[in-house]
Amino acid sequence: MVKLTETQQMLKDLTDANGVPGNEQEARDIMNQYISLMPMK
Repeated sequence: MVKLTETQQMLKDLTDANGVPGNEQEARDIMNQYISLMPMK
């Protein structure tokens, strides 16, 4: 199995999330999780 980069893992998590139009809460939660891990400048 190939190890994914951080960016690839984020994109995989987002594309695997359930998110029908009008109900994207799971994708939103995943994105918020990744944003909260980013260092502030």
